[in-house]
Amino acid sequence: MSSIISGKSYQEILVVSDGILERWQSIVDLLAEFSNVPAALIMRVGEGLIEVFRTSASEGNPYPLGATEHYYQKCGLYCEHVIRTDRKLLVPNALEDPDWKDNPDVALNMISYLGFPILYPDSTPFGTICVLDNKFNAYSPKIENLMIQFRDIIEFQLAQLCHCVNLETELEGFRISERFDMTFPEESSTDPQERLQGLTGALVQANRQLQDEIQMRMQVERELKRAQQGAVAASKAKSEFLANMSHEIRTPLNGIMGMLQLLQHSELDDEQKLYATNAAEATIRLTALLSDILDLSRVEAGKLVIRSAPMNLRDCISAVETIFRPTAMGKNVVLTFDVSPDIPETILGDATRVQQILSNLLGNAVKFTDKGGINIDVHPLPVRKDGRLWVLFTVADTGIGICEDKLDRIFSAFEQQAEGYQRKKQGAGLGLAICKKLLGLMGGTMSVESIENKGSTFYCCLPFQLAGESEEVAPPEPVKNKGKASVLLVEDDCLSRLAVHKYIQSIGLDVQMAGNGKEALEILLKHSFDLILMDIQMPKMDGVSATRAIRSGKAGRRNMNIPIVALTAYAMAGDKDKFLASGFNGYLEKPFTMEDLGEEVQHFLASA
Repeated sequence: MSSIISGKSYQEILVVSDGILERWQSIVDLLAEFSNVPAALIMRVGEGLIEVFRTSASEGNPYPLGATEHYYQKCGLYCEHVIRTDRKLLVPNALEDPDWKDNPDVALNMISYLGFPILYPDSTPFGTICVLDNKFNAYSPKIENLMIQFRDIIEFQLAQLCHCVNLETELEGFRISERFDMTFPEESSTDPQERLQGLTGALVQANRQLQDEIQMRMQVERELKRAQQGAVAASKAKSEFLANMSHEIRTPLNGIMGMLQLLQHSELDDEQKLYATNAAEATIRLTALLSDILDLSRVEAGKLVIRSAPMNLRDCISAVETIFRPTAMGKNVVLTFDVSPDIPETILGDATRVQQILSNLLGNAVKFTDKGGINIDVHPLPVRKDGRLWVLFTVADTGIGICEDKLDRIFSAFEQQAEGYQRKKQGAGLGLAICKKLLGLMGGTMSVESIENKGSTFYCCLPFQLAGESEEVAPPEPVKNKGKASVLLVEDDCLSRLAVHKYIQSIGLDVQMAGNGKEALEILLKHSFDLILMDIQMPKMDGVSATRAIRSGKAGRRNMNIPIVALTAYAMAGDKDKFLASGFNGYLEKPFTMEDLGEEVQHFLASA
């Protein structure tokens, strides 16, 4: 079938009906939701033409309908490449892609892109269907398959429109397209009435065929929608399961860790101290494994949020050094840090995630190095035109190294160099996978050099924003000695309650206990306290309901502003912000060390 009708192309004469536009709107909305991206678009791209036919109504979509053509020029760069090459284009991270990273027209809200060409029936280009994200996104095969299905639906609908245009044109000349089985050669009957009847019959037959195809495609759309709804439900069920699993593991683990720490501070002989210390270290390792599993699931689900706030990079590095220096000294491994003085005192970034990346890298270096040393170098790179400061972190060790055939696998989840029953080092193989994914979310890069039996060097490059004068990191408040204070502990788990109770008493504070929120309100009506330590999940009345009741004055007006710290096993993304928004002043996730608890208590007692 020719794309030229009366000397004009489909692009020039084809008009997309409102009904089809509504169906295209449903397609991009479903695609954006399923892909968990800010924007999905159907664009028409031609010579000197960039037109957005439909764009998703998802929250945060930076590409609204009705924007100027110039607004879409940057997105059009990707789409024009798709049209020119007539194949899929996947750009997980334009800032690292050699074909795009130096292109000044790549905008920060278009870091990743996935697009497929949409063609007319004669294989000439109509445009693209694409998804865009403002962060690293590799897009799963499921998303690609869904986009292919949607592209096929759009191409079928375009084919219908083109067939109608052809039929209308032929009707004017009493000719029928070669698509239909019935043809009327010019030397056949010249009676216009007979030719019109034959043409009408052919049109009826073609219409039946099109209706059958439409029904089939609508069935495919319904199945896709059900599959998408099922995927959303499965994702929600997975998140709920992870949250429940985290809570149910952290609660007893907190009690075990607390009792072991109390045991360590009691009168023990050397052998008993060794047992208690080893058991406490095992609980710390189990806690780290649980956190790694949850972090990996958050990243893969796109629910891990990277924050940007004033931070002191030297403090981050010092905290990591404090954790690992005792272990390195115990192995007679020399640990050296070289932090460039050119790094500003305050920068903008996610201190927690930076510390997590460095902890994983340094933890691996200490684990796999039994002699020699480990060097950690931190140096800034020249500030770029966009104002970002890139910092290069280098962690080099003289450990066992990595064999060459394993280098491409070490960044995959649960992959380890040693396999089978003779592994010498413990671990789940999640640290480097999490580092790689975190760096991708933060816009950074990572590489490794290694020689087996000689050592490894890991390179991480991370971008930070320079901080203004008003964004300095506030120094910690000095702890004031207020003398003996009183604390109300609200906790339903017997083991955790006993451990916290004994520790609070050991630092010289009065403590009274309640088993749920209802008991806490009854106690507060009769007594006053300087601080409340509140569990979240409890029978009769949970911690959130109790806190809201206290803030509303149901425990007496004198207690409305009392500091309340959440001691909770809810540690999923967003939990801390949710609890602070509901009236809590502080948050401590289980399992916590008694030192962490002591710092939190002293902080709020000092500011009371």
